[in-house]
Amino acid sequence: MPTRPLDPALDATVAPQADGRAGTLAASQPGATGPSPSGLRPGIIVAETYEITRLLGQGGMGAVWEAKHLRLPGKRVVVKVLLFGATDATVLARFRREAEIGSRLGHPNIVQVLDFNTLPDGTPYIVLELLQGESLASRLLRGPLPQEQVKSIVTQVGSALAAAHREGIVHRDLKPDNVFLCPTDLGGEVRDVVKVLDFGISKIRGANTVLTQDAALLGTPQYMAPEQATGRNDEIDARTDVFAFGAMTFEMLAGKAPFTGDTLAAVIHAIVYTPTPPLATLAKETPPAIVAAVERAMEKNRDARFPDVNSFVKAVTSRSLATAPGTEQVQARQPTVAATERVERDGSSSKSFFIMVGVAVVAVVGFMLYRGSLEKQREKALEAAATTPPPSPPPPPTTATAPAAPAPPPAAAPAADPPPKAEPAPSEPTTAAPTAPTMGGGKSAPTKRADGAKAKDAALAPEAARDLDDAEAALEAGKAADALRLAQHSLYTQKSSRAYALIARARCAQGDLGNAKAALAQVAARDRSAVVRACGKLGIELH
Repeated sequence: MPTRPLDPALDATVAPQADGRAGTLAASQPGATGPSPSGLRPGIIVAETYEITRLLGQGGMGAVWEAKHLRLPGKRVVVKVLLFGATDATVLARFRREAEIGSRLGHPNIVQVLDFNTLPDGTPYIVLELLQGESLASRLLRGPLPQEQVKSIVTQVGSALAAAHREGIVHRDLKPDNVFLCPTDLGGEVRDVVKVLDFGISKIRGANTVLTQDAALLGTPQYMAPEQATGRNDEIDARTDVFAFGAMTFEMLAGKAPFTGDTLAAVIHAIVYTPTPPLATLAKETPPAIVAAVERAMEKNRDARFPDVNSFVKAVTSRSLATAPGTEQVQARQPTVAATERVERDGSSSKSFFIMVGVAVVAVVGFMLYRGSLEKQREKALEAAATTPPPSPPPPPTTATAPAAPAPPPAAAPAADPPPKAEPAPSEPTTAAPTAPTMGGGKSAPTKRADGAKAKDAALAPEAARDLDDAEAALEAGKAADALRLAQHSLYTQKSSRAYALIARARCAQGDLGNAKAALAQVAARDRSAVVRACGKLGIELH
């Protein structure tokens, strides 16, 4: 059963590359360059801000273009255009809702909406951030995920959903295709930053538009809750997303979706009537607590599921969203809102005020006591110094015990043959061949290499070396985005100076000076000059 939505034309989410490993924010046909019915083509400038560079994909009703920001060098975005259906109230409402919800939530784990407007001919469009990486669906093509990676994804997706649910928004189409994984260097460690996509069919609590009518069956069948699969849309709430979240977690652990079938009717029948397949049998290494959590999230009766996303995340990861790793950035972005919510829960702001006053008083008293203690210690030290007799001077040295005159410094080494100078150690493990001293001198010379490129990869794991070879070939073919993706992918297996060098060169090819410099800082000292020269040929100065 395909995992695409019932209306793929509006699902401008993730388009995997031919190798199935990665992609960019797109709809279909990545890399296409032909014109579209909207009149957009490479070179067209939208709203005097976004210059269209290439067509990422085009579906039945929408197209997705990559564009560069004219006033922010190096910044690239996605322009998502509604080609057909602009006069249809339902289609237009869904398109507008995607823009409004993304902008309204402003969450680091939700794809960022930058703008919403219409072209001169009236065609509506959304401007989104351009994501580099791959969809969770593409990642799952390679099999189940390790438990630690599952927990990280669950935490980040849960944080995004919790933010939406707090605003009364139910996603209704959570699935691996709508979860995007962006490899990101966070403090020297490459980790996946998760982005949740496509709020186009989301339901806002209390809305009475055509988007929430009972007759509408919206969403992707494999991940629908029973109430959604049977069209009972008036019963849809946060627990509907909990069901889809559980089904997606099931697939991450087991490597297969829990409910499948040859027809839409067969899938819906399985969701509504067939018991959930035993996760403990399909993923035998999964701890019983996680198995129980996933099974509870996928209960047919919504009242038997977790009441909210945070409860499910805590059951899977053993940590709540407030303390789970990876959510610090979310907490930091909303300090005022979080503080306000705590005050309201406690009853009144006056209570918090008196607490803060009490803390301040305790701090002042503690400081005064500490200062008094320091003064007493100082007085005791002065008294002890006054009563202690000075030490007797040492006897004058005699001839027999006089110290010998210091030896003259050794003669300097001949200038023609200086000792070898050690290079500073790179920040990452290097893969250079060792050096050997030459005959009769202090200088060192590199050992011979049969093949420079292959010798350089001698210490790399085979999988990392393959990724880097492919990245090198992609860069030489002018495919900077593919080279960047492959080099970043190699870092999952093994960090290397060569990977960061390729990342820096790919960033230069994209005109991204800031990220190129950041990658260059991780390159071994001996390799940096080659990267600087390569970027210089592209007009990017990294000095």
